Amino acid sequence: TLAETCGQHLDKGIPSSNSDQFLCRDGYAVGYNYNTKNADWVAYHITAESVNITNKRSNAFQEDSEMPDYARSTLSDYKGSGYDRGHLAPSATMDFTQESMKQSFLMSNMSPQLPGFNRVGWRVLEEHVRDLANEYNELYVVTGPIYQGNEGTIGNGVVIPSAFYKVI
Repeated sequence: TLAETCGQHLDKGIPSSNSDQFLCRDGYAVGYNYNTKNADWVAYHITAESVNITNKRSNAFQEDSEMPDYARSTLSDYKGSGYDRGHLAPSATMDFTQESMKQSFLMSNMSPQLPGFNRVGWRVLEEHVRDLANEYNELYVVTGPIYQGNEGTIGNGVVIPSAFYKVI
């Protein structure tokens, strides 16, 4: 089960959701929804030690080949959409190995975010979480999109969230 194979990220078990597919990565776990073409949630465990190891940011966004073709978001879905590919498990937190950094750029870890939110508000929150990891030595984080209204879609049906949550 995912809880067994990916328990290092799921201290409280698998979040309740309508996820169609569960994936375990080096740095995080994902519950992915085929209908929204977004993760329902991403969970990760970080420590003061891991957040203080840095590898060069790759910026190598790529489709997730473990997702069925019809359910995956693609690079072209975001092109010209006005939305950023917003990390759910942040690359700056996943940079403790080259492989975990690479996995953080999989499209299954992205969700449409307005540029101002992604590059300012969300980035500042991600930095604060890393500061908390340094202060408390370790944290478990679950984050994902919220769909309150009909924000529409981009590309080939990637649903735009109305908000995001982060539970620490």
